Amino acid sequence: MIRVILCDDHALIRRGIRDTLSDASDIEVVGEAGDYGELRALMRTLASGRDDGKAAADVLLLDIHLPGRSGLDVMHTLKDEGNPIKVLVVSMSTSGATRSCWCRRCARWRRVAST
Repeated sequence: MIRVILCDDHALIRRGIRDTLSDASDIEVVGEAGDYGELRALMRTLASGRDDGKAAADVLLLDIHLPGRSGLDVMHTLKDEGNPIKVLVVSMSTSGATRSCWCRRCARWRRVAST
């Protein structure tokens, strides 16, 4: 079973993704958050409830644009903590330049995280 956390500040987007993922028998959405603070609290709660010592979830589906602190801040924190969760970044940005910039920054983060 793949355990997934959804983090997006738009509840309607989270609901749509959750409803889509519910069709997969091997995926379980274990939690949702709307901002950085909610995500951190959720991950602490989920991790503390596990007896096997594993991470809170296997995958974090993360909106890059969050209120307050960005998705990149989340990824840097996860890297600094050595959290093994895989991150799938999503964005509603329609600007090619913006997408390109975020992709480069995420790729740079990934290279740093994997070394």
